Amino acid sequence: AALILRSTSDGKEELAGICSEVDICRRLVGAGLSPDLPVKEIMTRDPCVVDPDEDFSVVLQMMVKHRFRHLPVVRASWASASPSGDGQSERAGIC
Repeated sequence: AALILRSTSDGKEELAGICSEVDICRRLVGAGLSPDLPVKEIMTRDPCVVDPDEDFSVVLQMMVKHRFRHLPVVRASWASASPSGDGQSERAGIC
């Protein structure tokens, strides 16, 4: 899975979404879309996230309850994602 990060107009980075193999299989290949499509068209926007200091038992319960295979671990300052707007760019990081 890849985290999609966005640089805001004030130079900070925040989480825009996550792109996993499930997103690719269902939203791209399964829908018969072109692989030239921008990742923002198939990514999961505003994914659930956990803080690095969260207890693993809480994380595991969350993953089981929601059937998540991937769960981004990010600091709180990255967790406030919003749809892309003017003056923002996105880049990917490995999750």
